[in-house]
Amino acid sequence: MPADFSTIHGSASVESTSIESPRRLRRPPTGLLVVIGVLVLLVVVGLWRTLSAGSVPRKASGPPRVTVVAPALAEIDDTVTFTGTIAARDEMPITVEGEGGRIAAVLVEVGDRVQAGQELARLDTSVLQPQVGSLAAALDEARANAELAQADYRRAEAVAASGALSTQEIERRRSVALAAGAKVKVSA
Repeated sequence: MPADFSTIHGSASVESTSIESPRRLRRPPTGLLVVIGVLVLLVVVGLWRTLSAGSVPRKASGPPRVTVVAPALAEIDDTVTFTGTIAARDEMPITVEGEGGRIAAVLVEVGDRVQAGQELARLDTSVLQPQVGSLAAALDEARANAELAQADYRRAEAVAASGALSTQEIERRRSVALAAGAKVKVSA
């Protein structure tokens, strides 16, 4: 049964009973609906193009150009000359005590022109003197061992004619003498 809407006026009497039509809803303006429709259409088309562009591989414009050169011998300059100022990114004091010594004096200033072979700084060699002595002693020892091995080999060759030493022993003494001589060359 449809609902009755009654209007009550005055003192509890019903003057009229009527069925009122539902209130009319206001519709949004047509222009606004058109703008919203166009925006939705643009979003859908944009998404479709984005998704379809990723799935379709693009054609290459052709094979890349390559230049082939036959290998050949050529001269290369040993020296490259530049003009400019050299500066460190981070300045750090240079101390290599134990390896090369401490810098005792700097002989050039910033901006000075220098040439190949020019002395730029002097090292304090007081740390190096004990190392030099130790290396000189090692060289003397290597020379003495080489002389001893050489004399031993010469004696073995002299005895070889009598057959008192085997060929293997003579070869061993020869290789000991050669190794001792090589050690002297490395130590020098």
